[in-house]
Amino acid sequence: AMNRTVRVSDRPVTMQGMRGMQSTSQGARQVQDISYYIGVLQNKINELNNEVKNLDDMVEEQNSEMSELGTMTRRHENLLNEVRQLEGRLADYNLAMDKARVGTDPNELEEYVKEYQAKNERMAENVDKIFVAKKRKDDEIKTIEIQISKLHQEAQKKN
Repeated sequence: AMNRTVRVSDRPVTMQGMRGMQSTSQGARQVQDISYYIGVLQNKINELNNEVKNLDDMVEEQNSEMSELGTMTRRHENLLNEVRQLEGRLADYNLAMDKARVGTDPNELEEYVKEYQAKNERMAENVDKIFVAKKRKDDEIKTIEIQISKLHQEAQKKN
């Protein structure tokens, strides 16, 4: 019964740096029980939680940037108004300097200033008149709307 011939080439070579028979699994788990799937799910849950945290951080950062944007926009508008006012003053000073260089009489400059002050006062009076007229019209409109509403309510009661 032991009459078999053994060929050395059929046996795997071991311990000489060459690998013997290789398994096809290559380190992968062949039997996957419930604990394996629980581990996989826990890894995926951790990944999702990390991604949610990253997204929350991004939203918080964007919200803070938006509030900063609003603050900066208001500051920009304030500075822009200040620059316009300063430019107006500079134009006035430049005009005065030009008049002084040309040799304009100071009395002429005073009359020029008085003329513009009078013109500004007339414009302010006109603006005030327009505002009062608009206010009066708004009040009239409100009164008429109240009357219309009362008439509408009376008509609804009759029906």
